[in-house]
This record gives sequence, C-alpha cells and structure tokens, in this order.
Amino acid sequence: MKSPWVPMLLAIFSLFACSRNEDSQLTLKPKVFAMTVSDMDKSMEWYTEKLKFEQDTIVSYPDYGLSVGMLHQDDFFLELVLFDSSQSISDLQLPNGKTELNGFFKMGFQTNQIVSLYNGLKNQGVDIVAPLDQLPPINNYPWPKEYFLVSDPDGNYIQFFSTKEGAQEEELKIRPFLMGLATSDIDSSISWYTKHLNATIITPKVGQSGNERILLDINGFIVEIGQFEAYTDFKEIDNPDSLSNTQIHGIKKLSFVVSDIEQLENSLKSKGVVFDFPLSSTNNSMVGKEHFMIQDYSGNSLQVFSTHHN
Repeated sequence: MKSPWVPMLLAIFSLFACSRNEDSQLTLKPKVFAMTVSDMDKSMEWYTEKLKFEQDTIVSYPDYGLSVGMLHQDDFFLELVLFDSSQSISDLQLPNGKTELNGFFKMGFQTNQIVSLYNGLKNQGVDIVAPLDQLPPINNYPWPKEYFLVSDPDGNYIQFFSTKEGAQEEELKIRPFLMGLATSDIDSSISWYTKHLNATIITPKVGQSGNERILLDINGFIVEIGQFEAYTDFKEIDNPDSLSNTQIHGIKKLSFVVSDIEQLENSLKSKGVVFDFPLSSTNNSMVGKEHFMIQDYSGNSLQVFSTHHN
C-alpha cells in the first residue's frame, strides 16, 4: 500500500524557504501542524479568513486518493489533507463508552493581539470552547497571562495564548506555542519525550489517576500530555480494513526543523525509536532539505527537517 504521507512530504518540500542555522546546539523548532479535514475549501477559507494564514497551494494526488492544501504565516506552515475516504470520530464505533481517540488533540498559538483576536473570532461566530480568561502563573517559567480556546470546522481544538509583556506589534501575529496529545500511559509518554527529544518537565502532573495532565518544554515549545479515561487507541476500534488512523479527521502530524539532523537521527536510532521514514532528501524540491519521520510512544507522527542547505 502506498503511504499517504509521501505526497504530503513532497508538497511541503516544494514550499519551504531555507535558512542557514549556525547554532552548534541541537535545537528543535516547530515548523508544521498537519491535519486531515472533511472539506478542503471550507477549511482553507476558515484558516485564511479567521486566523490570517496565507494560502499557498492545493495539490491533488489521485493515485493516493487525497488532496493537500498548504498555508503559511511567516515561516510557519499548516498542512491540510483531504482523503477520498475519511471519517470523523463521531462516525466510528468506539468501545466501552469511549468518546475520543488517543493522539494529537489540540494545537496552540501565541498572539500579540489576544483581546482583539478573541473579539474578532467571537463576532464572526467561531465556536468558542473556552472564553478569554486568566492563566495561573507557573513558578520560574515565563507563562502567558491570558488564553482562550476555539474549534475549527472539523472540531479541532485551537488554543490561543498571550505573548509576553512588551511584545506589541501593529500587525496580528500568530506563532506556534503548544501541541496537546492524549496518551494511554502518561508516564511512558513523559519518558519518551524527555529521553528522545530532550523535553524538560515544567509542571508536575495534575489531576487524578486516569485523568492527568503535564506540561513539557522543548526549546520553548510546549507539549501538553494528558491521559483521559474517555479516550481509546485507534487499534481498539472496530474499523474497516480500508481505514487508517491518518484518515480520521483531526490533527495528525507535528514537524520540527533541527540544526543537526544527522546527530538527532543517530541519537534516536541508538535509542530504538520507531522510524516511519529514514533520513533522506528529494531532488525535485525547491530547497532539497533532508528529513525523516518517527513515531512517539502513542504512535503520533513527528517529522524532522534539516535547516541546512544541501
């Protein structure tokens, strides 16, 4: 079976601008959030009109039964994927009263104009999941003071956080800040991210057993990990053979750029991390960046690009 991620990789390669990173430290920087959608035109319109992303292209791959739409804001990208055969979680028969699937469940952005963005989205009829409110401080960590939460046309949760005090710009800016994921074993996921991606724990676990959360930091990017009794693994549902986890509407992939991709690849291989794609490059891209893709503890896809020129 052809992997549905292959054409998506090519679409991303054809759009990225390349910049040299002279930092000798191994650092990860978020570059792409990817998600599957039920209506490409509606989703492209929603992200351009509501969140001011710029549309790059929509490419169809009939041999793979999918289309890919790319949007960007400055050097950060959104990748939207529409499969010919895809479903929403609400269409699935989940076991034992479960209501959600483990995996990526939320993406978060920081913005320099959180109040005006909130009022604008509210006036446009966007589904507000949690209204604008204050966040409690985190000791010894530069945590935002305000946040709110919305959902997009496919029900993906998008959380917005205020920027640090003094970060004021006239133009509305949105920057990647956080990815939330649900896991069947929070301790194993914490161990995976701290061991393999050098994440650091910035808060202790909160909640009760079976419904816990924790915040991790990867070079200023926040990974929020939760274990919830209402969530189940994709492998536990009674799904048709033709349906894969990537064909369920929702957030499916997070991509980083890294200053030394070979060093990271060797480190991950030595630790037994599962690779979906080994380190490789493509000759027909505009920038020829190297890349590989791995799976975290819960099977979420993490893609890594090199920041170096070929």
